[in-house]
Amino acid sequence: MAARRQYIPLSERYAAVLSLLLPDDVKADLIKRRATWRDVERAYKKLGQVDHNVTVRTDSSKRQKRWFNLNYLTIAQHKAKTAQDAKDHAKMDRFARLHLTGDKRTPAQKKRHRPIPSRKFANREQRQMLRARYGEKT
Repeated sequence: MAARRQYIPLSERYAAVLSLLLPDDVKADLIKRRATWRDVERAYKKLGQVDHNVTVRTDSSKRQKRWFNLNYLTIAQHKAKTAQDAKDHAKMDRFARLHLTGDKRTPAQKKRHRPIPSRKFANREQRQMLRARYGEKT
């Protein structure tokens, strides 16, 4: 009877797959050091980041949390994509607010950009009364 194969833990299989994506020199160094699967994961994270193809705000279903919605990007690519996603989300928010309230601005933005209020004593009778009481200023 043939010997039974040993079980290979999921973490080791995960590290083997990640090591295929690493550059050869990094992989060789990890093999030489007999690195653990956590070291392989750390080396992988230094090179890039995992990003959602369809962003969380656009698709809130369980589908967006699955592996097929994830993409590996370098740190620079991920930073650029995140900035573009933030712009897109802000634009979606503005148009949603326009549709719901009729104005793109938030209440805080409206408060900051309110028109300059008029003077307290704007009508003619009040100004004449003050001039009579305190005299004409030149």
